[in-house]
Formats: sequence, C-alpha cells, structure tokens
Amino acid sequence: MGKVAIIAVFALGAISVGTYRLTGNAAIIGISAMVLVTLAVLGLILYIVIVRPELAVLEGTELVLYKQITLGAKDMLPPAENVSSIAGPVALATKADEKPEAGKE
Repeated sequence: MGKVAIIAVFALGAISVGTYRLTGNAAIIGISAMVLVTLAVLGLILYIVIVRPELAVLEGTELVLYKQITLGAKDMLPPAENVSSIAGPVALATKADEKPEAGKE
C-alpha cells in the first residue's frame, strides 16, 4: 500500500501545481480533481486493508511466499480447537500398559 500512497501524493502534487495559477471554473475543476483522487485512493486503501490485509502488509517476494504457503496448506487439517484433549506420550504409554477387559479384544 505504500506504493499506492506515493503515487497518490505525486498525482496530487501534479494537479495542485497545475491548478495553482488558475481562476474561476478551472480552479474549481482542479480542486475537484484533487478531492476525487484523494477519496479514490483512500477508498482503495480501505478496501484492500479490509478485504485483502495480506496485500496491505506484504509485497514482492514475501507476498509470493505467503501465497505459496497458503496454497500448500489447503489440504492440511485445521488446528485442534481443544489442545487439552490431545493424548500425549504419557497418556499413550499408560493406555498401552492397560490389559484388555474380558471378552474384548
């Protein structure tokens, strides 16, 4: 998002330099263009931050690596919600020592 903001600043600077000496309707059109560019850029930034936050934070190689990891993780199981119910090595060892009940194998 930093590159979009830099481009917006230069666009606003160019429009303001072009509008500086104008009077009348031309000045109003120039000011309107500056307001329009500002609102469009702010809208774009807010849209990307809300809908695609990874694009707002990452860029270049980091974004490509993030996309590769997310695509590779699509077939993985979701993380367990209740970690306390996961049997650890101690619980597994004690279950192996237990003798089966009569009639069950």
